Amino acid sequence: MNDQTDRVPILNSEQMVLEGYRSWCFGIKHRDPWFFEKITKMCVSNFGREKGLILENALTDFTRTIGLCAACPLKTNPPGFVGLCLDEVLILGLLSGIQNDDEAVITLCLDKLACPVRCGRVLLAAKEFADELKKVGNLLLPISADTIRW
Repeated sequence: MNDQTDRVPILNSEQMVLEGYRSWCFGIKHRDPWFFEKITKMCVSNFGREKGLILENALTDFTRTIGLCAACPLKTNPPGFVGLCLDEVLILGLLSGIQNDDEAVITLCLDKLACPVRCGRVLLAAKEFADELKKVGNLLLPISADTIRW
């Protein structure tokens, strides 16, 4: 899996979430530490060592939590893929809803992502990640409930 270059581009908020989530999932799936190293490089390159490592930790906690608490196994595209799958839209929607104080979007995404007894746990991890993104100036664009439903 290490045939990729070590170049780390500056990413916008949505790309940061997607590439981090996808890389973490593929690191677990393929048992390849290169994906985790990519996340560290991405976070540190974009936000500096201290803030980058804090953000990486929040991303890891969120991704691990959503993976354990999902209503069913979540799907994801490979890192670098241009399109979005439904679960990725829901993850972006959840984080965007938190950052933009949109309770309807938060509830809709949580209901589709997590089993009911674990929604609270997912929400806590998502809030921590969304807050850390916000602290480093990484704000996700609002996503409407209609877009999520569609």
